[in-house]
Amino acid sequence: MKNSRGYTLVELLAIVTVLSVIVGMSTVAFSQVQNSVLNKDYDNIISHIETSAEQFANDTGIYGTITVQDLIDAGYITPNDKTNIYNPIDNTSINCKQIDITYQNDEFVTEYQKDKAALINDGNCVVNENEQLLEICRIDGGSCVSIGNEWYTNDITVGVRYRDASAAITSANNVYLWKPFGSSDSTIQVERR
Repeated sequence: MKNSRGYTLVELLAIVTVLSVIVGMSTVAFSQVQNSVLNKDYDNIISHIETSAEQFANDTGIYGTITVQDLIDAGYITPNDKTNIYNPIDNTSINCKQIDITYQNDEFVTEYQKDKAALINDGNCVVNENEQLLEICRIDGGSCVSIGNEWYTNDITVGVRYRDASAAITSANNVYLWKPFGSSDSTIQVERR
């Protein structure tokens, strides 16, 4: 009620209380909407990373454990800024997070490991050595050259090397055992000549 001189103290306190309740409810609702949007954005980023990792595996034939940084370096993902992809929830870099790539039922399957990060060595992501990826390569003039998705009509000599081409793997008796992709068949013995 309004008297000739203005509002009473009780009326002003009631208005302030109602406004405080409205502001409090609005803040909670805004926070929930913001968290929902950030979680959806994060899920979309992870989906994009897994799809890019699958394309990487299809293009290169490489599978095992890779990092998000490997996908950036290979050009399969564009970083948010010049170097990093960020988790929108806490704004931390996810470049060193690992992605497991397996070959099941004649296709590559990828899974982002949100709780596994590669070791950081001098600013670079390093996958543990026991998880180092291997690839089949073509022996050409003593070098182990990446095969990729090429098909050959003539005989070639193949070898195995680490994915980063740091070293070729040789066998003391020059016999390699190969297990066909996606097969439960026994290994195939290939003798190097």
